[in-house]
Order: sequence, then C-alpha cells, then structure tokens
Amino acid sequence: MTRLANARPEVMPNVLPKPKMPATYLLPTWGAATAEARSRRLVPHDSQVDPRLRPAASADSKIPVVMTAPVIPPPIQTFPVDLTTALRLAEIENPEIAEARQRILEATALRQAAYALMLPTLNGGLSYHGHDGNLQRSGGHTLAVSQQQVYVGGGTFPTASNPVAIPAVTIASHLTDAIFEPLAARQNVTRAQFAAMATANSVLLDVSTLYFDLVGAEASLQLRRETEAESNEVARLTAAYAKSGQGFVSDADRAATLSTLIHRAVEQSEEEVAVASARLSRRLHLDPVVRVHPIVPRVEPIALIDASSSVEELVRVALQGRPEMGARAAAVGIAETRLHQEIARPWLPTVWLGFGGGVMGGGSNIVPPSVGNFAGRTDFDVRLFWTFQNLGLGNLAIQKQRRASIGQAIGDQSRMINSIRREVAASKALVMTTRERIDATRHQLETSEEGFLADLDRLRNTVGRPIELTNSLELLAQARIDHVRAIIENNRAQLRLFVSLGSPPPLDRPASDPLPPAPVASPPLPLAPVR
Repeated sequence: MTRLANARPEVMPNVLPKPKMPATYLLPTWGAATAEARSRRLVPHDSQVDPRLRPAASADSKIPVVMTAPVIPPPIQTFPVDLTTALRLAEIENPEIAEARQRILEATALRQAAYALMLPTLNGGLSYHGHDGNLQRSGGHTLAVSQQQVYVGGGTFPTASNPVAIPAVTIASHLTDAIFEPLAARQNVTRAQFAAMATANSVLLDVSTLYFDLVGAEASLQLRRETEAESNEVARLTAAYAKSGQGFVSDADRAATLSTLIHRAVEQSEEEVAVASARLSRRLHLDPVVRVHPIVPRVEPIALIDASSSVEELVRVALQGRPEMGARAAAVGIAETRLHQEIARPWLPTVWLGFGGGVMGGGSNIVPPSVGNFAGRTDFDVRLFWTFQNLGLGNLAIQKQRRASIGQAIGDQSRMINSIRREVAASKALVMTTRERIDATRHQLETSEEGFLADLDRLRNTVGRPIELTNSLELLAQARIDHVRAIIENNRAQLRLFVSLGSPPPLDRPASDPLPPAPVASPPLPLAPVR
C-alpha cells in the first residue's frame, strides 16, 4: 500500500497558500546552554551514556554501574526500529489504515456502477412453452389446444404477439439517476480518499507518540539504573561513616532506604518499557512476543514548526491542509447533489428500452406441425414514463429530507472547523510550555548534578555530611527523569502540532531504503487488491 499523498482532489475553497515545511527531520543537537555545558546523549541499552546525564560514570565519581537482574523476563526476540521504520510498518500493517483504504476501492466501484447506469444489459438464452387444454379467445370461444413454442436467440420467452419478456438488449434507468448518481459517486470517492488520509494521519501520529513513549521509557530505565549504582555507593559511604562513628546510623538507614526505593523505581521502569513496547507492537500489528526496541542516535528535542508562527496563521494552514476538511466539503457536495437529484426527479422520465432477436418456431393440433415453422423474429420497444410519488407530496417530502441532510453536513463541517482551531491552538500552547519546561529541567539537571558531585567530593574528603549527599542524590534522580520527560513531551507536542496542520508525521530518513522483514502478527493483513 502506498501513501495517498497525491490523491487530494481540489474541493476546498481558495485560502492562503500553505507555507513549505520540511518533509523529513533529523533529531537535532542540544546547542550550548552554557560555557560549561557538555553534550548529552541518552542511548538506551548502550554503555556510552553521556557523563552529564550519568555522573557516576565520570572520572570524578568512579562509581561502577552494576546491572541487576531484570524483574521483567527478557523477550524471546527483539525487533529494532527507528521512527521511519515504525511509520512505514504502520502504513502497511495497521488494520485501521488498511480498512480506510479499502473504502476507497468500494467507493470507486460504486462510481463505476453509477457511470454504467445508461449502458445496456445483454441477455441471451432459449425458452420452451408447452400447453395442453382449453384456451379462450377474445370473443369468448373456447378451443382445446395442444401447442408448443421454442425460441432461441437474444433474450428469451416470447409470448404471442408480445415482445420477448427478457429482451436481448435492455436499458432501464431513471434519467435523473443517470445524470446525478455519477456526480454523487465521484464526490463520494473524494470523501473516502480524504477520510483515508485523515485516518492514516491519526494512526501515524499515534505510532509516533508511542515510539517516543518507548524511547522515553528506555532512557528513563537507563538513567534509573545509573542512579541505582550511585545510590549503592552513597549507601556504602554513609554506612562506613556510621560504622566509624563519624556519622549517624539514621543517615545510613535513610541512604539504604533510598537505595531500595530507587531499585523499585528501576523495576517499575522495566515494566514501563515492556508496556510501551507492547503498545507500539499492537499499533504496528506485530507479533506480541517480540519486544520492539527503539534505535535513536540521541534523545533530544525536535523542531518541526516555527514557534514564532501565530495561531491565526497556523489555523489558516490547517483549514487548508487538513484532510478532514476535504472530507466534510465532499460530504456537503454529496448532500447538495442529492437535493438537485430529487428536485429534477419528477420532471425527468424513466427510460426503458428493449431489443430482442432470435429464431422462433412452434405449432399445435390446430395448426400442424406441433413443432415447426421456424423463422427469425425481432422486437424493439421504447418506453418513457414520468412518476409523481403520492401526487407529488412524496417528492416534496424527500426534497425536505435532502435539505436537512445539507444542513447536517454543514453543521458537521462547522464542528470540524472549531475542533481544528482548538487542536491547533492547544498544540501550539503545549509546544511553547514544553520548550520552557526543557530549559527549566536542563537548568535543574545542571545544578543538581553539580551539587551531587560537590557533596560526593566533600564526603570522600571527610568534610561533608552523609545526609547532604543523600538529599543531593534524590534531587539529581528526579532532575534526570524530569528532563527526559520534558524532552519526550516536547517531541510529542511538536508532532501533534505538525499533524494538526494536515500532514502525516515526517520521516527522519528517506522512505526509499529497504524495509527490514518484520515479525507480523498472525493472521497478516490482506494485500490491497489491484485496481
């Protein structure tokens, strides 16, 4: 299946042109926040974690990271994906997208049937008629007749001087339907195309969100494992101070309790990773026993939309580009076409045309032979008739119903406009707040990291207090998680705003690259029929 990027007919009113936006993006770099700031990297399942987010691995702390046994059983198989792979798999394997695109084929078939309303229907066959017994003539005279009739050719079943009951060539259609049904069917195809695009955008946004949720869960797990190693070192130092009499036993107990709580947080993170992987697998229609593992070069904020753009400008772009608006405009067009159809119906006739030709023969006991006298026969009939339902009152009732349908379609379109405005405004506000939150949590991370390292050095040099180191570790652990969550929330908000303008989530690398074989769930989705 391919993305319906070029299947957007021109049904929307002219609005301001849509500004160009990048078709792809790469995860950008942090940028230097301060002169002392070092570059950060959160690489899930990678030992090369940036020392700024893992001070325990720096040359100052010398705290080893000890990997404990995972509380969640390891998966039988893992499937590494990046954002591009996840989006491409969703387009192929997601049932909602596949169903929406099948509706396009259904609408296309209905359009083909509408264009064929005035095309003739062909029939061919043979018939035999035999009669024994009395027949009454028009004058009332009764005859005992034994007769036979055989017909072979186009159509079938001729009766006396009447034409064949089933002609060889038949055209039977209301002229109103022949004119207006193709118009409505063409607009219905447009509506199905836009609806499929809207479904794809929604599903792909969900996939992108779930992917970043998994990335954030993996990064949080890695950070909590590092914090656990640091908490073990803090517990060891405070216990040594308490044993030597230079510290309090209560401080050692508090550090041990903190180490236990952090270990529980690590177990909770392992659970969150497994749940996030299962949710992404379900959206991608993958085998649930296979653990999805994200491949990311770094966890950093992404920037898809210029934050300086006004809400009014973004709303104009969204009203022009959202496929939901195209679907609503097509629905209004269908309702208007149906009204014009019912207005014209009483004044346009129903056309019936029949032609039959073949060979007929027969006979009776009155006109021998019983079966003979074969000769050619042709019949041609044309009928036109006008219909006024219930003295025309039925037609008026249907017209009122069609006008009400137009009002409903316009109301649905207005609701969608309001929904788009709210969605764009909310997404823009969320992007702004998450950007500020990233800056705040970055500063929080830097200060808590510096404080922890300073308290650790003072404690090792026997000039600090264990309680101060424990407090610093708690602040550092929370700062790490808050910073990762702020980045993930920003990325989700950026994607939501981007999709709210009418485009699917962008890819971070070309879609022309070969797609790796995926562990698709059983049964696999059927391939799209060839059109």
